[in-house]
Amino acid sequence: MQTTYTEILAEISNQISSRKKILIQRTLLTTWPFILCFIVAFGYAQITGKGLDTLIASSVTNMVITGAVFFLVFWYTIIMSSILKIEKMIWIDSFFDKKNLTTKESFTISKRLFWPFFKLSTVIFLRFYLVIILAIPVAIFAGVAISGLLPPSTNEFVVFLLLYLFILVGFIAWIYYTRIKLRYVRFVFLDSYKGGSMNVSSVIATTKQLNQIFKSESFKKALFSQLGVDSAQAIAGMVTNSFTSMLAQGGARLGGLGGESVKAVAGIANMYANEYAKQIADLSRVVSMYVLYREALKQLTGSEQVENEYIYNLK
Repeated sequence: MQTTYTEILAEISNQISSRKKILIQRTLLTTWPFILCFIVAFGYAQITGKGLDTLIASSVTNMVITGAVFFLVFWYTIIMSSILKIEKMIWIDSFFDKKNLTTKESFTISKRLFWPFFKLSTVIFLRFYLVIILAIPVAIFAGVAISGLLPPSTNEFVVFLLLYLFILVGFIAWIYYTRIKLRYVRFVFLDSYKGGSMNVSSVIATTKQLNQIFKSESFKKALFSQLGVDSAQAIAGMVTNSFTSMLAQGGARLGGLGGESVKAVAGIANMYANEYAKQIADLSRVVSMYVLYREALKQLTGSEQVENEYIYNLK
């Protein structure tokens, strides 16, 4: 029997409900450098009456220090976000494997899997996504060439708008198609990785086999699930931005230190809330794809679960 949308949504709701507390903590783990920088900038402005840009521009040393700080924060965020994505997969896989991992253990496993997953992601990018990026300038050049062939009486602005809208929609559809096509690849890797070098070709080959199970129906469910999660995240972001914008406007009316404090709190709250919404969306994507993965795996191998003890020994 194929998994229904109701079952997918029920599992997403169940996993989010049981992970709310740890998601709050993990969100803080990702955002604390930004929050700290925000607080430092606010404190400096209140003490000196000057903006942080004034301090940065005051000397080459300050510029170098600021550049180093932003560099470290940028890479910290990239690495931590990747580790947390892996951890969400560990949460779901261990849940169905009936392994009672602590949050410390799941985080430790995720950190130790960072480099293998990084290598896998690099290979996937080079094989499947690089061509999309390289196609963008080609499409733009083609659009300019086509526009140049139009008769002088044509409304060039309208043509440009329609043409590049078509190109944009095309690339978004291409990215979604590629993402859905690769929906099982990281789960296959997680279930098959035993340490050392990895056979990416074998992982991708197994993924292709799984994609053939309930081919059109599974693809449609995966696509609608992804679109639904992305839409929910976008709506949550708009609501959060609107609410914090009203708080900031209220702070502006207050004036003085109190008003500035309200605006600062609104800025931090907005940053944290958007990241929390992103964490929930990421978990929702993982759950929805994993439910479909188990369904396909059962059809292919006769069992809907593969317990990889090597992964659990990393804790």
